Amino acid sequence: MQHTAYLSASETQILKDFNQNKTIQSVIYYYWINTMNSEDLFTFKDTIEFVSDSQKSIFFKINEEDTGICILDVFDFEKQKAEIESEFQGKIKFHKRDASSLEIWQETLRSPFLEIKAESENDRLLNHTFMIAFEEMKLELNLHPVDGLVFSPYDDSLDD
Repeated sequence: MQHTAYLSASETQILKDFNQNKTIQSVIYYYWINTMNSEDLFTFKDTIEFVSDSQKSIFFKINEEDTGICILDVFDFEKQKAEIESEFQGKIKFHKRDASSLEIWQETLRSPFLEIKAESENDRLLNHTFMIAFEEMKLELNLHPVDGLVFSPYDDSLDD
């Protein structure tokens, strides 16, 4: 049975604080690489970081239960990397990549940042989908069971 998961009060505050920024300067992907089959490397985006022009960051990370996305204002990459690589005896590597040069972000980051929103239910914010709004484009961030955190164009018709 799947239960409804919500953002905590502290996660909601991190989101509110980050929304005060007017520019997202860069986007960082943190991802797993399964190296067990060298001919078919499997990658999985675990964490996404948005860095504002004020050098403040917000992190969207798959929660421990794999049921939704948690929000952090601090993420220790080196600690996470050591834990993952130790747990999987080096067969799974943990990497980070500045994704700002990817086509989706080259276009998007030129536009002023407006806000990041989560769907609301009973006056609480759900933790499974986020809308990232820029003046020229809106993207949706979701948890995909195979690929991890994924972005897609946001469908404005859902707002009705």
